[in-house]
Amino acid sequence: MTMKSKSGAEMTPEYLDNVADWFEHEAKPEDFRPRKAGRPPLGADYPAPRIQVRVPSPLYRAVNKRAHDEGTTVSALVRRLLEGYAGAPKQ
Repeated sequence: MTMKSKSGAEMTPEYLDNVADWFEHEAKPEDFRPRKAGRPPLGADYPAPRIQVRVPSPLYRAVNKRAHDEGTTVSALVRRLLEGYAGAPKQ
C-alpha cells in the first residue's frame, strides 16, 4: 500500500528523509502556527446556537441520502431547508 501526504505526495523513503532533514536543519518556529480547535464559525454569530431534533430512521436515511446525492452534509442541507422555511437570510 502506498502512503501519501496530506498534499498528495507519495511518502517514499527519500521523501521522508527530505522532510526529516528540513525539520532538523531549516524549520523555524515561525514556520508553524497553531490550529484552532473545533469547527469554523457560521458567520458572525459565534458560537452558533444549536438545534437538535430526533427523527425516525427512515427520514434520517432519506435526508442523509439526499445530502450525499447533493454533495453536502446533513447539517448544511437542514440549514438550507430551515432558511427557506423560516425566511431567514442566508449566512
